[in-house]
Amino acid sequence: MQKLLFLNCFLFCLAINVFCLTNVCAENTSNNCAGDQHVHRENKNCIYDISYPVLSNKKSECVVRKWIDKEASDYQDGGDLDPEMGRKNEFWITCETFNSKTTESVVIQEYQYDQGANGSTVVKSFTFDVKSGKEYKLFDVLDSNKDWFGALLPFINKYMNSNTQVIITRENATSDIFKSAAIDGEDLVIYFDQETVGPHSSGVVKIRFPMKSLKGVLKVPFSAYQYK
Repeated sequence: MQKLLFLNCFLFCLAINVFCLTNVCAENTSNNCAGDQHVHRENKNCIYDISYPVLSNKKSECVVRKWIDKEASDYQDGGDLDPEMGRKNEFWITCETFNSKTTESVVIQEYQYDQGANGSTVVKSFTFDVKSGKEYKLFDVLDSNKDWFGALLPFINKYMNSNTQVIITRENATSDIFKSAAIDGEDLVIYFDQETVGPHSSGVVKIRFPMKSLKGVLKVPFSAYQYK
């Protein structure tokens, strides 16, 4: 009888411990987005520097942090250095945040240098509804069934007049280059990866478009807002 009572107590305590451990793990997993805002590491071959954004919606912040961590874990430092280059490999992620009345955006620039003459920079963007955390891609803002490029063209032409090496035409206006954007106040800001619309020396190209001038090609809910 005593052995049976002892066994029952042991099994009960074991069940309680398993329950507690399971819930702790679940809680840690669901909130596994807290951490340093800046990480810098350096060894004999590589410089590794990452900045994380701070967003008001922590679910949105978690989405961005997980993407950055995945990029960092996928990065390979290219092996040994080329003595003739005399420069370490580099991996940098920088973040810039933007806000409107209903959204918050993060623009990430990822720079990699793995020997050779130059490094390269690509852009990744996220735009979220502040309250719900819903993510909006560029063509959740612009209506692809309307002449969105025609609405953007006056501002593109103005930019190209001042930056003559940049070429953006209807022919190269594909989702491959029109993919990264942020909403900054009442402006839509579109980013183009290095070397997609101009030479390497042009860097990342950024063009600003007043949303009041785009009302005819905006999708809901952005088409319903009043822009000054």
